[in-house]
Amino acid sequence: MLRSLVGSEMCIRDSSNYVTAVAWEPLHLTGKSERFVSSSKDGTLKVWHISLGIQFSLTGHASCVTCVKWGGEGKIYSSSQDKTIIVWDAQTGSAINILKGHAHWVNHLSLNTDLVLRTGSHDHEERVFEDPMEAQAYAKKRYDAVIARCAGERLVSCSDDNTMFLWDPTKSSPISRMTGHQGAVLHIAFSPDGTMIASCGSDKSVKLWSTLQGKFLHTFRGHVAAVYHVSWSLDSRMLVSGSKDTTLKLWSVVSMSLVEDMSGHEDEIFSTDWAPDGQRVATASKDKKVRIWVH
Repeated sequence: MLRSLVGSEMCIRDSSNYVTAVAWEPLHLTGKSERFVSSSKDGTLKVWHISLGIQFSLTGHASCVTCVKWGGEGKIYSSSQDKTIIVWDAQTGSAINILKGHAHWVNHLSLNTDLVLRTGSHDHEERVFEDPMEAQAYAKKRYDAVIARCAGERLVSCSDDNTMFLWDPTKSSPISRMTGHQGAVLHIAFSPDGTMIASCGSDKSVKLWSTLQGKFLHTFRGHVAAVYHVSWSLDSRMLVSGSKDTTLKLWSVVSMSLVEDMSGHEDEIFSTDWAPDGQRVATASKDKKVRIWVH
């Protein structure tokens, strides 16, 4: 059971408008999960310390911030309805790079390091660590292995302009402009092994791409309404997609086919998440329910 760590009189308040996203500082950078970044509809971001409060604000976006990621190289990435992605220095709050190219607002970002940043020192081996420094070192080892395999931290963005861009965040020009969706691209996710990208959108499809130059691989069709969210299995062999049509679909990336069509929600499915241990999928719906599905 999760419990609130701050009483109502100590509630962290972000800005003059609603908060759109949050992201924790990766474990391998400090050994402690004491800082996180929040983004707001007012176009600002704030870096917080759980004990000290706001450390600094990040200003530069001209419209609502739609997504924020805290990367493994000491950088924060944010996307906005102002059509840009800003790369920030997580220590100083200064803007390092502004990535431009989308013709409409940017809906979401994904890093090829998302899984290892999210799980830190925790993996299938269920190791027990003597102290936080040992856990930090193991988290760093896991992160470095992904970076070595993928030749660096990579970022992918998706937009209402029907396109995706694959980025090396250290450069201003994209590696690839990825086209194929016939409507707004609503969500994207790198596979845990970093070799593929899944995307979904208002055109009712789920698409698969190679991270090598953003090459198109396959289209999964079966949903009868917009697809809002996709999640990968831990072994990168399967995908789930949640849709406005109220169904959750399980796809095989190996056979490029539908494995199972799952119903249960009574309204649109907004979010999906495959547990890091690979055993369960959680879905969140407009029907006000969260469902757990066992793999």
